[in-house]
Amino acid sequence: MPARQHGIVQVGGQDHCRRVGHVRRVGPYRRRLPCIRTRSGIRIRTYTPGVGAEQCPQCRRELPPEARFCAYCGITLEPTVARPPAPSATPARAERRVITALFADLAGSTQLGERLDPEDFRDLTGGALALMGAAIEELGGTVRGTAGDGVLGLFGAPTAHEDDAERAVIAGLRLVSRLRDYGVDAAERWGVADLRVRVGIETGLAVLGEVRAGSQVQYDASGDCLNTAARLEGAADHGGVLVGPLTHRIISDAFDWGELRPLALKGKAEAVLARHALGARADHVRHGPAAGSRLVGRVSELATAGAVAVAVREGASRIAFVTGAAGIGKTRFMSEFRRLFEAAAPDAPATIWLSGTCVSYGLDEPYLPFRQVLRQALGRGVDSFDKAHEALAALVGKERAAEVAPVLGLILGLAPGDEVAARMATWSAESLQQAVIDAFAELVAGLAALGPVAIALDDLHWADAASLRLIEGLVEELADTDPVLVVLAMRPEGDRPAWALRERTVSRRPQLSVELSLTSLARDDELGLISDLVGAGTLPEELETLLLGRAEGNPFYLRELLRSLQDTGAIVQSQGRWTFDTTVTVEVPDTIERVVLARIDRLSPGDRDLLSSAAVIGREFDLALLGRIVGADLSSDSLVNLTRLGLFEVGAGAELRFSHPLIQETAYTSMLRRGRADLHARAAAAIEELADDGSVEHAAVLARHHAAAGHLAEAVKYHRLAAIAAQRVVAIDEAMNQFDLAIEAAGALDPAAARAQLPELHLLRGSARGRFGDYPGGTVDLRLSLEGARLIGDEQVEMLALNELGWLMRVHGYEESLGLHQEALRIAEKRDDPATQVSALHRMSLLHLNRLRLDDGLELAQRALGIARATGQDRVLGTALDCLKLAALQLGDLELLERTVAEIIAVQERAGDAYLLQWAYIEGASVPLARGDRAGATQRIERAAEINAGFTFDRLSLALILEARSWIDRANDDVDAAVSALHAALVTVGDQITPEWSAWLGASLGSHLIEQGRPAEAITLLEDAWEKSDAIKSPNRAFRAASHLALAYQQVGDAAGSRDAMRRAQDVLATVTAPPGTIFMDGYRSYLAMARTSIAVGDPGAAQELLVPVLDAARRHGWTTAEREVAAMLDQLAASRPDQR
Repeated sequence: MPARQHGIVQVGGQDHCRRVGHVRRVGPYRRRLPCIRTRSGIRIRTYTPGVGAEQCPQCRRELPPEARFCAYCGITLEPTVARPPAPSATPARAERRVITALFADLAGSTQLGERLDPEDFRDLTGGALALMGAAIEELGGTVRGTAGDGVLGLFGAPTAHEDDAERAVIAGLRLVSRLRDYGVDAAERWGVADLRVRVGIETGLAVLGEVRAGSQVQYDASGDCLNTAARLEGAADHGGVLVGPLTHRIISDAFDWGELRPLALKGKAEAVLARHALGARADHVRHGPAAGSRLVGRVSELATAGAVAVAVREGASRIAFVTGAAGIGKTRFMSEFRRLFEAAAPDAPATIWLSGTCVSYGLDEPYLPFRQVLRQALGRGVDSFDKAHEALAALVGKERAAEVAPVLGLILGLAPGDEVAARMATWSAESLQQAVIDAFAELVAGLAALGPVAIALDDLHWADAASLRLIEGLVEELADTDPVLVVLAMRPEGDRPAWALRERTVSRRPQLSVELSLTSLARDDELGLISDLVGAGTLPEELETLLLGRAEGNPFYLRELLRSLQDTGAIVQSQGRWTFDTTVTVEVPDTIERVVLARIDRLSPGDRDLLSSAAVIGREFDLALLGRIVGADLSSDSLVNLTRLGLFEVGAGAELRFSHPLIQETAYTSMLRRGRADLHARAAAAIEELADDGSVEHAAVLARHHAAAGHLAEAVKYHRLAAIAAQRVVAIDEAMNQFDLAIEAAGALDPAAARAQLPELHLLRGSARGRFGDYPGGTVDLRLSLEGARLIGDEQVEMLALNELGWLMRVHGYEESLGLHQEALRIAEKRDDPATQVSALHRMSLLHLNRLRLDDGLELAQRALGIARATGQDRVLGTALDCLKLAALQLGDLELLERTVAEIIAVQERAGDAYLLQWAYIEGASVPLARGDRAGATQRIERAAEINAGFTFDRLSLALILEARSWIDRANDDVDAAVSALHAALVTVGDQITPEWSAWLGASLGSHLIEQGRPAEAITLLEDAWEKSDAIKSPNRAFRAASHLALAYQQVGDAAGSRDAMRRAQDVLATVTAPPGTIFMDGYRSYLAMARTSIAVGDPGAAQELLVPVLDAARRHGWTTAEREVAAMLDQLAASRPDQR
């Protein structure tokens, strides 16, 4: 049929055909070639035979030089026809990335193959495949290959575009349309009716790279998204483009869609929710995020920041929260804030700005941003403890530097001398945590004496828990008149701990808090930013509208969009001006990740490799470490290139850093696991070589690198070190996470190695869990440790696990707990381990004392003390004295108690353990209170409160301080104050309370309520206290609850309840055992409550029998308050019973 019947038209000097698959005469030659659609119509490919021509290796037909498919047999020409790549082609590299896969297949081709002559079938399918491949390539896709009558296209590989999913769907719709036209000609030529194509599309993670098949090498991809796309193609309607759920989620607003179809696809466990794409929406405007180069807008926020800077320079303190979404310009705003802060008058004191940045992978590195702050404050050259001490002495004085330097040096990984380190090793977690806060506060005060100081922390949403606690401690101690500015930048993510800290701070320190919330830029400000970057009026209006719609006021994303246009050559600089090149395809990304990947794909192989190596280190990196990783391949040209392109930038605290974390994350995740593992191994080796003996400071980083490298044994080692280091500075969350990772890595070792390492790791994590209040989790870990240790015959771990498990089990009952400690003691004696002997004896003594086996408790305490004194170790001695203190208190031996408390205070002050020191003052207050010296008791409780104020997270000790204070109020006849103090104690302890302490506080409050005349309320508390005491078999607490419960029931007129409670109290009292001539003197108020009940029910004889031994003991030990109260009651009894005088 003559071509003119189909409307050959002249456009741009070339002939165009209105139908597909037809022929035209080119000079003397006639060839049937597929027509390629343009905006003007369908252009026919032409060529002159013999000029640059190639031959199809299968059918031997002559082909044009640019052909990528044979138009006659349909095979893919690559790689069997060798051609040099286009100049802009990206070299194939093995990597991981998210791509969109498109499968297209002719419907009913099997039946066509049976009916048509093979040559006709080849021509038919060859033309169709060529059309499909052309449609894919026009949209920037890559044709991986053909299979019979189908084709696979990849979008996002090897070169990514920000809108690859959208391109794939457009390509699918386009090839369906072209095959529809092609079908008209197929019907005319071959008699094939209703030729249709089916298309399936899905997005997902794939592995890309070259694959060798025999002597052939081709670019290939593998991943579930390819399988899903193939299954969707088989389920699509004839002439339909069926899109999977992940692709639809990305581009749902760009197209019109058919009805949702839940499909049961082969190989899929769950239904796949697919939709047919019907067509692109003409009015669709893409939306996406952005980020800024120059700070534009922010007029009101800058005015507020300026006022804050002035106030601080004039001597006030402020806490500024800079909040906003990712890329909104928080970091850029912080730079401007710094300029305002430093803009002081010429004669004003110089300002000091210290900054730190949190990173997403630094959640398990305690105080990470504060390391940067410290190094800036002390000087970059501070690389030893002596230098740190010298720098601190200049700021806080030589005397204070001796105390501050070891603590701050711990954060920097600078070890003090052996003597100081040994002393710090004995500190409790709470003591060390407070020491960090105090030391840092003192450093800030020293800096503030020189001039106004600012501490600016960026990306706080990624802060580690220890840093957040340090920040909270600093802002709590910040005085209104300190010239200190704290600037905290974070994303407004409500589920982040940093956001909770912000809310608490604003609530507690409203007069100091300032909110600087950065929202999306106004349109005029965005246009101003575009003008700054590329010049006013450079971009066509429709492109500006598209850019602004996608950026949605996010300056970083807007800058990255424009840089992407520069990289592609869509906007170019000529004679100092930027111009828009309309011949270059404009790629406007939908998300910043796609922008970054598109930019990365355009790098040279050398630059790309360097970028990948740096990505393994993290957001920030120094050249020394990077050089060790890449070795001789480190190229200064590449560094300059990557910095010029805006992928790297000079950062504070590091020689270079990625200009945005998403650039680092994208570069990292696009690498294959094997490649990442190799780079992680190099990084670990380099850090170990560079760190020398400072590996503990870098333990969390080394653990991460070794784990990612697959070096499980090394990962276990460093996770363990990192966990212990975090535990020492009371970084609870970091410690737990590192223990979790260590156990996970150990579990992946070979069975023998796992069995050898897991018992100790479970022991460490279980002990830490118990220490931090997670008794159920700690119990599980310790049982696993015990079981594993016995399996491999590790007696040391078995002994320690028994001792720790015994102490945790006390919350369930004392009997099993005692048995476990007894077993631990047996092994400790066998192994001649005095420290564990003392620990087990100490805990057994406390358990016996709480069981009111006072004789056994005292004997065990004395035995522990004898062993402890022989060791000469303060830590061990302090443990033994602790149980002797409780024994003396319960027996009422005030002289022994006073001597023991005095020795404990001396020992703990020498050891530097403020946590145990506070307990000496709490229980030591009983001595002056018992002797009637209420002022002396108050002084000791106040001292305990001063110490406890440093322990933000030790709510139980604070509750017991309030409980002790309530008895002083009671002695002062201020029962209302006593009740208020106990209520405050219960509120304070919150979820840290255990059954034993709940019973203790409940019994104390019940006693106060009785004295206040509220027995009915007391009954509820006392019954609960009894139930908890009975459940854990704690006679001490049970006796206090039952004795007062009998009195409360009597006062409300419940005789039966009173008798039952009295019986319970008597049953407990019958189990008390004490050394000869002693009684449970600390329980004298319980004896008084029982006596009052006996008198009220008409049994004064029982009351006298209870009180006489108490009076004797009180006189013997000089317990004057008890003597006075008991004597007064006995006098009343004598007055009421003349016959008994």
